[in-house]
Amino acid sequence: MMDEKTGEYDYDRVCQWFRDVGKLMEDRYGPCFIDMDVHFDEVHMYIEPLSQKYTWSRVHAHVALIPAVPGNTSDDPPAEEYVLNAKKFSSREAIFATNNLIHEMTMDRYGMAYLKGKKKKVSDSVEHMKAISAKTLDEREEKIKKREEDLHKREEEYQELIILGRRVKAEQLSDGITKKKPDHDSTARRLPNINY
Repeated sequence: MMDEKTGEYDYDRVCQWFRDVGKLMEDRYGPCFIDMDVHFDEVHMYIEPLSQKYTWSRVHAHVALIPAVPGNTSDDPPAEEYVLNAKKFSSREAIFATNNLIHEMTMDRYGMAYLKGKKKKVSDSVEHMKAISAKTLDEREEKIKKREEDLHKREEEYQELIILGRRVKAEQLSDGITKKKPDHDSTARRLPNINY
């Protein structure tokens, strides 16, 4: 839903997709679903840590959920009641199940894959990945600055060589002129004798 060159989104389509995701979250998590805040204002270029290529960040949402699951054992309350259980709530299976629901909805309604299966898992925090990206950008800027300084230095050296070359040429011409003084005998030979 994003133009890879400009980072521009089809705003209406993206809003509808997030509404559909919100409805899916509400259906899946029931009263544990509190809110979903969509961030359109944080799209920017950054260096992807694994590929080291420039890429666009995405429009994204933060979903607020209560980490509770339906009570389903004999010791727990009836199934229509919930119990706090962050470990079960955020287990790999639970996260995969939610991602798969979003993927299926996205395929059915938008003809696009939500899970592409290509990206390697990055187990780092967002803050650490941002720090790595910022460090990489700083290093690239430093290399560019150094290249520009080297280029400027080379241009100055080139200009000095041109000036030096002109001086040498001028000195050579000057030496050639001063060394070739007219020979009086040869001048006299060339001039005809005129008697008055």
